[in-house]
Amino acid sequence: MSGKGLLVKAHLKPSFIDPAADLHHIRVRRGPDVAFRNAISRTGEDGAGLWSFFKTPDKENFMIRKTTYKDNLNRLRHAVCAFGLLISLATLPASAQHVHQLSYTGAWTDTNPVGATTDSKTGVAAFLTTPNNQVHTFYLASDDSVHQLFYNGVSWSDENLTSATGAPLALAKSPVSGFSIDNFQYVYYIGSDHHLHQLLYNNVKFADTDLTKTAGGPLARTTTKLVAFTTGSPAAHVYYQSANGHIHQTYTVDGSTWQDQDLTAIAKGTPARGVWMAGFNTGNFQYVYFVATTGHVHQLFYNNSTWTEKDLTALSGSEAVASGSGVSAFVIAGGTDQFEVYFVGTDKHIVELSSTNNQTWAFADLTDLTGAPVPAIANQIVAFPTPNDDFHVYFVAKSHIHQLYLPINSLWQIEDLTVESKGPNANGISGMAGYASQNNQYVYYVAK
Repeated sequence: MSGKGLLVKAHLKPSFIDPAADLHHIRVRRGPDVAFRNAISRTGEDGAGLWSFFKTPDKENFMIRKTTYKDNLNRLRHAVCAFGLLISLATLPASAQHVHQLSYTGAWTDTNPVGATTDSKTGVAAFLTTPNNQVHTFYLASDDSVHQLFYNGVSWSDENLTSATGAPLALAKSPVSGFSIDNFQYVYYIGSDHHLHQLLYNNVKFADTDLTKTAGGPLARTTTKLVAFTTGSPAAHVYYQSANGHIHQTYTVDGSTWQDQDLTAIAKGTPARGVWMAGFNTGNFQYVYFVATTGHVHQLFYNNSTWTEKDLTALSGSEAVASGSGVSAFVIAGGTDQFEVYFVGTDKHIVELSSTNNQTWAFADLTDLTGAPVPAIANQIVAFPTPNDDFHVYFVAKSHIHQLYLPINSLWQIEDLTVESKGPNANGISGMAGYASQNNQYVYYVAK
Protein backbone atom coordinates (compact mmCIF):
# COMPACT_ATOMS: atom_id res chain seq x y z
CA MET A 1 0.00 0.00 0.00
CA SER A 2 1.32 3.37 -0.94
CA GLY A 3 0.10 6.93 -0.82
CA LYS A 4 0.75 10.37 0.45
CA GLY A 5 -0.58 12.46 3.29
CA LEU A 6 0.20 14.20 6.55
CA LEU A 7 0.33 13.18 10.17
CA VAL A 8 -3.11 12.84 11.69
CA LYS A 9 -2.58 15.49 14.32
CA ALA A 10 -1.01 17.92 11.84
CA HIS A 11 -3.69 17.64 9.18
CA LEU A 12 -6.64 18.70 11.36
CA LYS A 13 -7.52 22.39 11.36
CA PRO A 14 -8.84 23.62 14.73
CA SER A 15 -12.24 25.23 14.83
CA PHE A 16 -12.34 28.98 14.40
CA ILE A 17 -15.54 29.03 16.48
CA ASP A 18 -14.51 26.70 19.32
CA PRO A 19 -10.84 26.71 20.51
CA ALA A 20 -15.31 12.62 10.30
CA ALA A 21 -22.72 -12.19 -15.59
CA ASP A 22 -20.58 -14.24 -16.61
CA LEU A 23 -22.50 -14.78 -19.88
CA HIS A 24 -20.02 -17.21 -21.46
CA HIS A 25 -22.45 -20.03 -20.67
CA ILE A 26 -25.01 -18.60 -23.14
CA ARG A 27 -24.86 -20.43 -26.46
CA VAL A 28 -25.76 -18.30 -29.48
CA ARG A 29 -28.20 -20.37 -31.51
CA ARG A 30 -28.28 -20.11 -35.27
CA GLY A 31 -31.38 -18.29 -36.39
CA PRO A 32 -32.46 -15.51 -38.70
CA ASP A 33 -29.82 -13.19 -37.25
CA VAL A 34 -27.00 -15.62 -38.04
CA ALA A 35 -28.37 -16.34 -41.48
CA PHE A 36 -28.58 -12.63 -42.12
CA ARG A 37 -24.99 -12.11 -41.02
CA ASN A 38 -23.79 -14.92 -43.29
CA ALA A 39 -25.80 -13.56 -46.18
CA ILE A 40 -24.49 -10.03 -46.00
CA SER A 41 -20.90 -11.28 -45.82
CA ARG A 42 -21.27 -13.65 -48.77
CA THR A 43 -18.99 -12.98 -51.80
CA GLY A 44 -19.74 -15.97 -54.06
CA GLU A 45 -19.73 -15.76 -57.89
CA ASP A 46 -23.52 -15.94 -58.10
CA GLY A 47 -23.67 -12.48 -56.58
CA ALA A 48 -26.54 -13.51 -54.30
CA GLY A 49 -25.12 -11.59 -51.35
CA LEU A 50 -27.79 -10.07 -49.15
CA TRP A 51 -30.70 -11.42 -51.16
CA SER A 52 -29.81 -15.06 -50.46
CA PHE A 53 -31.23 -14.42 -47.00
CA PHE A 54 -34.68 -14.36 -48.59
CA LYS A 55 -34.17 -17.41 -50.85
CA THR A 56 -36.92 -20.06 -50.59
CA PRO A 57 -37.32 -23.62 -51.97
CA ASP A 58 -38.78 -24.01 -55.50
CA LYS A 59 -41.99 -25.55 -54.16
CA GLU A 60 -42.67 -22.27 -52.36
CA ASN A 61 -41.99 -20.05 -55.40
CA PHE A 62 -45.68 -19.40 -55.84
CA MET A 63 -45.65 -17.60 -52.47
CA ILE A 64 -42.95 -15.21 -53.62
CA ARG A 65 -45.33 -13.75 -56.17
CA LYS A 66 -47.50 -12.66 -53.23
CA THR A 67 -44.60 -11.27 -51.22
CA THR A 68 -44.46 -7.53 -51.30
CA TYR A 69 -41.52 -5.23 -51.06
CA LYS A 70 -42.83 -4.16 -47.63
CA ASP A 71 -42.69 -7.78 -46.40
CA ASN A 72 -39.04 -8.06 -47.35
CA LEU A 73 -38.22 -4.84 -45.56
CA ASN A 74 -40.00 -6.09 -42.43
CA ARG A 75 -38.01 -9.33 -42.49
CA LEU A 76 -34.81 -7.37 -42.90
CA ARG A 77 -35.69 -5.06 -40.02
CA HIS A 78 -36.50 -7.98 -37.69
CA ALA A 79 -33.26 -9.73 -38.58
CA VAL A 80 -31.22 -6.62 -37.89
CA CYS A 81 -32.95 -6.15 -34.51
CA ALA A 82 -32.32 -9.76 -33.50
CA PHE A 83 -28.69 -9.50 -34.53
CA GLY A 84 -28.25 -6.27 -32.56
CA LEU A 85 -29.85 -7.81 -29.47
CA LEU A 86 -27.46 -10.75 -29.50
CA ILE A 87 -24.49 -8.43 -29.90
CA SER A 88 -25.64 -6.33 -26.91
CA LEU A 89 -26.17 -9.45 -24.77
CA ALA A 90 -22.74 -10.75 -25.65
CA THR A 91 -21.12 -7.56 -24.44
CA LEU A 92 -22.84 -7.40 -21.03
CA PRO A 93 -20.35 -7.86 -18.17
CA ALA A 94 -20.77 -10.88 -15.91
CA SER A 95 -20.93 -8.64 -12.87
CA ALA A 96 -23.65 -6.31 -14.18
CA GLN A 97 -25.64 -4.83 -11.29
CA HIS A 98 -24.73 -7.53 -8.78
CA VAL A 99 -23.58 -6.99 -5.21
CA HIS A 100 -19.83 -7.67 -4.94
CA GLN A 101 -17.58 -8.24 -1.96
CA LEU A 102 -14.17 -6.62 -1.65
CA SER A 103 -12.15 -8.33 1.06
CA TYR A 104 -8.75 -7.64 2.54
CA THR A 105 -7.01 -10.55 4.28
CA GLY A 106 -3.44 -9.59 3.38
CA ALA A 107 -4.36 -8.59 -0.19
CA TRP A 108 -7.51 -7.19 -1.79
CA THR A 109 -9.75 -9.62 -3.71
CA ASP A 110 -13.11 -9.12 -5.41
CA THR A 111 -15.87 -11.75 -5.26
CA ASN A 112 -19.20 -11.91 -7.10
CA PRO A 113 -21.54 -14.06 -4.95
CA VAL A 114 -23.92 -14.11 -7.97
CA GLY A 115 -27.10 -12.96 -6.30
CA ALA A 116 -30.07 -11.43 -8.08
CA THR A 117 -29.76 -8.39 -10.33
CA THR A 118 -30.24 -5.40 -8.02
CA ASP A 119 -32.33 -2.28 -8.00
CA SER A 120 -29.77 0.13 -9.47
CA LYS A 121 -30.01 2.43 -6.44
CA THR A 122 -30.45 -0.22 -3.78
CA GLY A 123 -29.36 0.22 -0.23
CA VAL A 124 -26.88 -2.37 1.05
CA ALA A 125 -26.42 -3.71 4.59
CA ALA A 126 -23.83 -6.23 5.76
CA PHE A 127 -22.72 -7.75 9.05
CA LEU A 128 -21.33 -10.86 10.69
CA THR A 129 -23.23 -13.14 13.05
CA THR A 130 -21.59 -14.73 16.07
CA PRO A 131 -20.31 -17.12 17.22
CA ASN A 132 -20.48 -18.79 13.77
CA ASN A 133 -18.68 -15.83 12.13
CA GLN A 134 -20.93 -15.99 9.04
CA VAL A 135 -21.49 -13.20 6.49
CA HIS A 136 -24.92 -11.73 5.74
CA THR A 137 -25.49 -9.08 3.07
CA PHE A 138 -28.89 -7.54 2.30
CA TYR A 139 -30.07 -5.62 -0.76
CA LEU A 140 -33.02 -5.00 -3.11
CA ALA A 141 -33.41 -7.05 -6.28
CA SER A 142 -34.55 -5.41 -9.51
CA ASP A 143 -38.19 -6.21 -8.61
CA ASP A 144 -37.62 -4.51 -5.20
CA SER A 145 -37.86 -7.71 -3.20
CA VAL A 146 -35.46 -7.85 -0.25
CA HIS A 147 -32.70 -10.45 -0.66
CA GLN A 148 -30.01 -11.91 1.55
CA LEU A 149 -26.63 -13.09 0.30
CA PHE A 150 -25.36 -15.58 2.87
CA TYR A 151 -21.85 -17.04 3.13
CA ASN A 152 -21.56 -20.08 5.39
CA GLY A 153 -17.77 -20.24 5.24
CA VAL A 154 -17.76 -22.50 2.17
CA SER A 155 -20.20 -21.14 -0.41
CA TRP A 156 -22.60 -18.27 -1.11
CA SER A 157 -26.37 -18.58 -1.41
CA ASP A 158 -29.11 -16.06 -2.18
CA GLU A 159 -32.51 -15.96 -0.46
CA ASN A 160 -35.56 -13.89 -1.34
CA LEU A 161 -36.76 -12.71 2.08
CA THR A 162 -39.83 -11.01 0.64
CA SER A 163 -41.07 -14.33 -0.72
CA ALA A 164 -40.03 -16.23 2.40
CA THR A 165 -41.92 -13.91 4.77
CA GLY A 166 -44.81 -12.60 2.67
CA ALA A 167 -43.58 -9.07 3.39
CA PRO A 168 -44.48 -6.26 0.97
CA LEU A 169 -42.08 -5.22 -1.75
CA ALA A 170 -39.70 -2.40 -0.90
CA LEU A 171 -40.08 1.15 -2.05
CA ALA A 172 -37.92 1.57 -5.15
CA LYS A 173 -34.40 2.72 -4.15
CA SER A 174 -35.17 1.93 -0.50
CA PRO A 175 -32.24 1.95 1.90
CA VAL A 176 -31.48 -1.22 3.85
CA SER A 177 -29.97 -1.25 7.31
CA GLY A 178 -29.49 -3.79 10.06
CA PHE A 179 -27.39 -5.50 12.71
CA SER A 180 -27.02 -8.82 14.49
CA ILE A 181 -27.25 -9.93 18.10
CA ASP A 182 -25.51 -13.30 18.24
CA ASN A 183 -27.22 -15.20 15.37
CA PHE A 184 -30.40 -13.11 15.50
CA GLN A 185 -30.57 -10.80 12.47
CA TYR A 186 -32.46 -7.50 12.32
CA VAL A 187 -33.01 -5.99 8.87
CA TYR A 188 -34.91 -2.77 8.10
CA TYR A 189 -36.28 -1.31 4.88
CA ILE A 190 -39.06 0.99 3.62
CA GLY A 191 -42.02 -0.79 2.02
CA SER A 192 -43.82 0.31 -1.13
CA ASP A 193 -46.49 1.71 1.23
CA HIS A 194 -43.84 3.99 2.82
CA HIS A 195 -44.01 1.96 6.04
CA LEU A 196 -40.91 1.03 8.01
CA HIS A 197 -40.52 -2.78 8.10
CA GLN A 198 -38.41 -5.12 10.20
CA LEU A 199 -37.33 -8.55 8.93
CA LEU A 200 -36.22 -10.51 11.99
CA TYR A 201 -34.43 -13.85 11.93
CA ASN A 202 -35.03 -15.53 15.30
CA ASN A 203 -32.52 -18.34 14.72
CA VAL A 204 -35.26 -20.39 13.02
CA LYS A 205 -36.83 -18.26 10.28
CA PHE A 206 -37.36 -14.67 9.12
CA ALA A 207 -40.60 -12.85 9.97
CA ASP A 208 -41.89 -9.41 8.93
CA THR A 209 -43.22 -6.68 11.25
CA ASP A 210 -44.77 -3.42 10.05
CA LEU A 211 -43.15 -1.01 12.53
CA THR A 212 -45.04 2.04 11.25
CA LYS A 213 -48.31 0.30 12.03
CA THR A 214 -47.03 -1.10 15.33
CA ALA A 215 -45.45 2.14 16.62
CA GLY A 216 -47.91 4.59 15.06
CA GLY A 217 -45.19 6.59 13.33
CA PRO A 218 -45.60 8.74 10.19
CA LEU A 219 -45.00 7.58 6.63
CA ALA A 220 -41.37 7.69 5.52
CA ARG A 221 -40.38 10.16 2.84
CA THR A 222 -39.59 8.74 -0.61
CA THR A 223 -35.90 9.69 -0.31
CA THR A 224 -35.43 8.62 3.31
CA LYS A 225 -32.30 6.83 4.47
CA LEU A 226 -32.02 4.49 7.46
CA VAL A 227 -29.73 3.97 10.44
CA ALA A 228 -30.19 1.05 12.84
CA PHE A 229 -28.27 -0.30 15.82
CA THR A 230 -28.77 -1.96 19.19
CA THR A 231 -27.86 -0.49 22.56
CA GLY A 232 -27.88 -4.02 24.00
CA SER A 233 -30.26 -6.93 23.62
CA PRO A 234 -33.22 -6.77 23.23
CA ALA A 235 -33.23 -3.00 22.53
CA ALA A 236 -33.32 -1.81 18.91
CA HIS A 237 -33.25 1.71 17.47
CA VAL A 238 -34.13 2.64 13.87
CA TYR A 239 -33.82 6.19 12.50
CA TYR A 240 -35.55 7.48 9.35
CA GLN A 241 -36.95 10.67 7.80
CA SER A 242 -40.64 11.60 7.54
CA ALA A 243 -42.17 13.56 4.69
CA ASN A 244 -41.37 16.91 6.35
CA GLY A 245 -37.68 16.03 6.69
CA HIS A 246 -37.82 15.34 10.43
CA ILE A 247 -35.61 12.61 11.86
CA HIS A 248 -37.72 10.01 13.65
CA GLN A 249 -36.70 7.16 15.91
CA THR A 250 -38.72 3.96 16.08
CA TYR A 251 -37.41 1.93 19.00
CA THR A 252 -38.04 -0.87 21.47
CA VAL A 253 -36.40 -1.50 24.82
CA ASP A 254 -38.01 -4.90 25.45
CA GLY A 255 -37.99 -6.34 21.91
CA SER A 256 -41.77 -6.29 21.51
CA THR A 257 -43.22 -2.88 22.40
CA TRP A 258 -42.36 -0.25 19.77
CA GLN A 259 -42.59 3.54 20.05
CA ASP A 260 -41.95 6.41 17.64
CA GLN A 261 -40.34 9.78 18.45
CA ASP A 262 -39.91 12.92 16.34
CA LEU A 263 -36.32 13.75 17.30
CA THR A 264 -36.20 16.94 15.23
CA ALA A 265 -39.17 18.29 17.15
CA ILE A 266 -37.82 17.13 20.52
CA ALA A 267 -34.37 18.68 19.90
CA LYS A 268 -35.84 21.77 18.18
CA GLY A 269 -33.56 20.94 15.27
CA THR A 270 -33.37 21.47 11.52
CA PRO A 271 -35.04 19.20 8.92
CA ALA A 272 -32.79 16.85 6.96
CA ARG A 273 -31.96 16.36 3.31
CA GLY A 274 -32.93 12.95 1.94
CA VAL A 275 -29.34 11.67 1.73
CA TRP A 276 -27.28 8.97 3.48
CA MET A 277 -27.23 9.19 7.27
CA ALA A 278 -24.98 7.52 9.85
CA GLY A 279 -25.14 6.60 13.51
CA PHE A 280 -23.80 4.51 16.37
CA ASN A 281 -23.98 4.14 20.13
CA THR A 282 -21.59 3.99 23.06
CA GLY A 283 -23.51 2.20 25.78
CA ASN A 284 -26.93 3.85 25.84
CA PHE A 285 -25.58 7.12 24.41
CA GLN A 286 -26.87 7.47 20.84
CA TYR A 287 -25.45 9.55 17.98
CA VAL A 288 -27.13 10.21 14.61
CA TYR A 289 -25.45 12.23 11.82
CA PHE A 290 -27.30 13.75 8.88
CA VAL A 291 -27.15 16.61 6.37
CA ALA A 292 -29.54 19.43 7.26
CA THR A 293 -31.43 21.40 4.62
CA THR A 294 -28.82 24.12 5.14
CA GLY A 295 -26.12 21.79 3.76
CA HIS A 296 -24.49 21.55 7.20
CA VAL A 297 -23.60 18.32 8.99
CA HIS A 298 -25.71 17.94 12.13
CA GLN A 299 -25.49 15.56 15.07
CA LEU A 300 -28.46 14.37 17.13
CA PHE A 301 -27.16 13.19 20.52
CA TYR A 302 -28.96 11.30 23.29
CA ASN A 303 -27.12 11.56 26.62
CA ASN A 304 -29.27 8.91 28.34
CA SER A 305 -31.69 11.64 29.36
CA THR A 306 -32.51 14.10 26.56
CA TRP A 307 -31.93 14.64 22.83
CA THR A 308 -29.93 17.65 21.61
CA GLU A 309 -28.76 18.75 18.17
CA LYS A 310 -25.45 20.33 17.10
CA ASP A 311 -24.30 21.97 13.86
CA LEU A 312 -20.88 20.35 13.32
CA THR A 313 -20.17 22.42 10.21
CA ALA A 314 -20.47 25.59 12.25
CA LEU A 315 -18.48 24.16 15.16
CA SER A 316 -15.62 23.00 12.94
CA GLY A 317 -15.57 25.84 10.43
CA SER A 318 -15.64 23.33 7.55
CA GLU A 319 -17.20 23.80 4.14
CA ALA A 320 -20.80 22.71 3.53
CA VAL A 321 -21.86 19.35 2.08
CA ALA A 322 -22.21 18.92 -1.68
CA SER A 323 -25.77 18.55 -2.94
CA GLY A 324 -26.53 14.79 -3.07
CA SER A 325 -23.75 13.73 -0.69
CA GLY A 326 -24.50 11.95 2.56
CA VAL A 327 -22.34 11.26 5.59
CA SER A 328 -20.56 8.32 7.18
CA ALA A 329 -19.35 8.19 10.79
CA PHE A 330 -17.82 6.03 13.50
CA VAL A 331 -16.44 6.30 17.01
CA ILE A 332 -13.43 4.74 18.67
CA ALA A 333 -14.59 4.36 22.25
CA GLY A 334 -12.16 4.30 25.12
CA GLY A 335 -10.70 6.56 27.76
CA THR A 336 -10.97 9.35 25.19
CA ASP A 337 -13.65 8.83 22.53
CA GLN A 338 -12.58 9.66 18.96
CA PHE A 339 -15.51 10.81 16.80
CA GLU A 340 -15.10 10.73 13.01
CA VAL A 341 -17.50 11.99 10.30
CA TYR A 342 -16.87 11.98 6.51
CA PHE A 343 -18.67 13.63 3.59
CA VAL A 344 -18.13 15.21 0.16
CA GLY A 345 -17.79 18.99 0.35
CA THR A 346 -19.09 21.58 -2.08
CA ASP A 347 -15.70 21.58 -3.83
CA LYS A 348 -16.08 17.78 -4.41
CA HIS A 349 -13.37 16.97 -1.85
CA ILE A 350 -13.61 14.32 0.87
CA VAL A 351 -13.83 16.14 4.22
CA GLU A 352 -13.14 14.73 7.69
CA LEU A 353 -14.68 16.13 10.89
CA SER A 354 -13.04 14.97 14.14
CA SER A 355 -13.49 15.44 17.85
CA THR A 356 -12.11 13.82 20.99
CA ASN A 357 -14.72 15.24 23.35
CA ASN A 358 -17.83 15.91 21.20
CA GLN A 359 -17.45 19.58 22.08
CA THR A 360 -14.58 20.97 20.01
CA TRP A 361 -14.59 19.84 16.37
CA ALA A 362 -11.91 20.19 13.69
CA PHE A 363 -11.87 19.47 9.96
CA ALA A 364 -9.41 18.28 7.32
CA ASP A 365 -9.53 18.11 3.51
CA LEU A 366 -8.45 14.53 2.76
CA THR A 367 -8.45 15.11 -0.99
CA ASP A 368 -5.89 17.88 -0.60
CA LEU A 369 -3.79 15.70 1.68
CA THR A 370 -3.75 12.60 -0.54
CA GLY A 371 -4.55 13.68 -4.10
CA ALA A 372 -7.65 11.45 -4.05
CA PRO A 373 -9.83 11.53 -7.19
CA VAL A 374 -13.19 13.31 -7.36
CA PRO A 375 -15.84 11.07 -5.71
CA ALA A 376 -19.20 9.98 -7.13
CA ILE A 377 -21.44 12.08 -4.91
CA ALA A 378 -24.57 9.90 -5.13
CA ASN A 379 -22.83 6.72 -3.95
CA GLN A 380 -22.79 6.01 -0.23
CA ILE A 381 -19.52 6.54 1.66
CA VAL A 382 -18.49 3.80 4.11
CA ALA A 383 -16.14 4.36 7.04
CA PHE A 384 -15.04 2.20 9.96
CA PRO A 385 -11.98 1.59 12.15
CA THR A 386 -10.12 -1.68 12.53
CA PRO A 387 -9.27 -3.02 16.02
CA ASN A 388 -5.73 -1.67 15.66
CA ASP A 389 -7.31 1.84 15.48
CA ASP A 390 -6.57 2.39 11.78
CA PHE A 391 -9.19 4.52 9.99
CA HIS A 392 -10.71 3.35 6.68
CA VAL A 393 -12.95 5.38 4.35
CA TYR A 394 -14.38 3.89 1.13
CA PHE A 395 -15.91 5.79 -1.79
CA VAL A 396 -16.46 5.54 -5.55
CA ALA A 397 -14.51 7.69 -8.01
CA LYS A 398 -14.40 7.19 -11.79
CA SER A 399 -16.36 3.93 -11.27
CA HIS A 400 -13.59 2.52 -9.05
CA ILE A 401 -13.76 1.73 -5.34
CA HIS A 402 -11.13 3.76 -3.51
CA GLN A 403 -9.91 3.61 0.05
CA LEU A 404 -8.57 6.44 2.15
CA TYR A 405 -6.84 4.93 5.17
CA LEU A 406 -4.91 6.21 8.13
CA PRO A 407 -2.61 3.83 10.01
CA ILE A 408 -2.33 4.81 13.64
CA ASN A 409 0.15 7.66 14.21
CA SER A 410 0.88 7.81 10.50
CA LEU A 411 -0.25 9.37 7.22
CA TRP A 412 -3.51 9.40 5.26
CA GLN A 413 -3.05 7.31 2.10
CA ILE A 414 -5.15 6.51 -0.98
CA GLU A 415 -5.65 3.18 -2.79
CA ASP A 416 -7.58 2.16 -5.90
CA LEU A 417 -9.11 -1.15 -4.75
CA THR A 418 -10.69 -1.91 -8.13
CA VAL A 419 -7.24 -1.92 -9.72
CA GLU A 420 -5.69 -3.89 -6.86
CA SER A 421 -8.44 -6.54 -6.84
CA LYS A 422 -8.98 -6.58 -10.63
CA GLY A 423 -12.68 -6.14 -9.90
CA PRO A 424 -15.43 -4.65 -12.09
CA ASN A 425 -16.52 -1.03 -12.16
CA ALA A 426 -18.95 0.17 -9.51
CA ASN A 427 -22.26 1.71 -10.59
CA GLY A 428 -21.60 4.80 -8.45
CA ILE A 429 -25.24 5.54 -7.52
CA SER A 430 -26.12 2.95 -4.88
CA GLY A 431 -25.63 2.06 -1.25
CA MET A 432 -22.47 0.48 0.10
CA ALA A 433 -21.64 -1.32 3.35
CA GLY A 434 -18.61 -2.60 5.20
CA TYR A 435 -17.12 -3.78 8.46
CA ALA A 436 -13.91 -5.04 10.00
CA SER A 437 -13.33 -8.54 11.35
CA GLN A 438 -10.17 -8.41 13.42
CA ASN A 439 -7.95 -6.31 11.14
CA ASN A 440 -9.46 -7.70 7.94
CA GLN A 441 -11.79 -5.44 5.97
CA TYR A 442 -14.92 -6.24 3.96
CA VAL A 443 -16.76 -3.85 1.64
CA TYR A 444 -19.98 -4.53 -0.33
CA TYR A 445 -20.93 -2.51 -3.39
CA VAL A 446 -23.03 -2.73 -6.57
CA ALA A 447 -21.11 -3.40 -9.77
CA LYS A 448 -22.00 -1.60 -13.00
